[in-house]
Amino acid sequence: MERAPKLNLCLGLCLVLIQLLLHVGNTMGDGRKLTTNNDTNPGFISIDCGATHDYVDKDTGIWYQTDTKFVETGTNSTVLPTVNLDYPYFGGLLSTLRSFPEGKRNCYSLKPKQGKNHTYLIRAYFAYGNYDGKNQTPIFDLYLGVNHWDTVYVGNNNDGYHITEIIHTPTTDTVHVCLVKTVVGVPFISALELRPLSDAIYQTSSPSQSILINQGRFDVASTSSATRSRYKDDIYDRLWLKLDSQNWIKGDIDIDPARTNDSYKLPAQPVILEYLKPQTVVPQNAILGNVRFNISAASESDAPPILNAFEIYQLISPISSPTDERDVNAIMEIKDTYKISNLDWQGDPCVPKLAWDRLSCRSGINGKNARIVSV
Repeated sequence: MERAPKLNLCLGLCLVLIQLLLHVGNTMGDGRKLTTNNDTNPGFISIDCGATHDYVDKDTGIWYQTDTKFVETGTNSTVLPTVNLDYPYFGGLLSTLRSFPEGKRNCYSLKPKQGKNHTYLIRAYFAYGNYDGKNQTPIFDLYLGVNHWDTVYVGNNNDGYHITEIIHTPTTDTVHVCLVKTVVGVPFISALELRPLSDAIYQTSSPSQSILINQGRFDVASTSSATRSRYKDDIYDRLWLKLDSQNWIKGDIDIDPARTNDSYKLPAQPVILEYLKPQTVVPQNAILGNVRFNISAASESDAPPILNAFEIYQLISPISSPTDERDVNAIMEIKDTYKISNLDWQGDPCVPKLAWDRLSCRSGINGKNARIVSV
């Protein structure tokens, strides 16, 4: 019996988790449908920053809200009409934005219905669109709570965009997403989304002390002409990037780590597929260095291997802990009682090197929460 060829992909990353999705059939996930409005889509937070009204996206059926209930500062703007940001898989999310010309740090406060100790996927969109007429794309930092998430730069083209995703299990009921002014220009954001996840996927050894930053989510055999796709059948509303077949290498390649210095061989794991029943394969340990994985037919199989999609995440652990919730409640009561409008008093009070003005904090280490020492 002739063996089907192996498929290999080489990935150059720092520290990654790989999730392979394999499926025989014509649906994704567990077959449940995305719902069509905010009443029947529990847990979703979908914010179209800068939009003037709430709406249901006609293609995805997702209910989007304006950002007025989630942020206290900033200015709404619209990208220039001469800039083409009409990507069908984003709807109208990239046509408006909120910019933050004042203050060092400006934050969105999200309060998911599931509350703390649940896992969430959080996705942020950025499209400059020359909204200010300056033809100067800014560079700034993005934080999730007290931890650095990403440095945002959409490139030199006005029609460029940047999307970043993170997975985390917060230990507080409120999730802060903050834009921090750093190198050049005014921070801005086009859209922000939060999606609750099942505890059975995207697992880490210490969820509350780690974050997963998405490095790529690839649809291996998409027949769509679009660069990106999102599926109503995907209950987590993930964005998938089309991967062309030329990225794959056919044939047998030795990736034994004992013989090579730049790749790690994932442990062999047999997979038996059933019709219409998806299966996910996840390595038990994170991988340091360049990565290659391959799929191949088992010796007793006449059928070729099947791969629908794969995802890659950078694992960051341990992370800084948020400010003790008792201290946060106390300082927020002070802020509300005395109607303090200091622009710096947003988000977590004790972010390292970005603590609230006139606050002294003791940083949290070894899983312990940061504490406010004095005001």
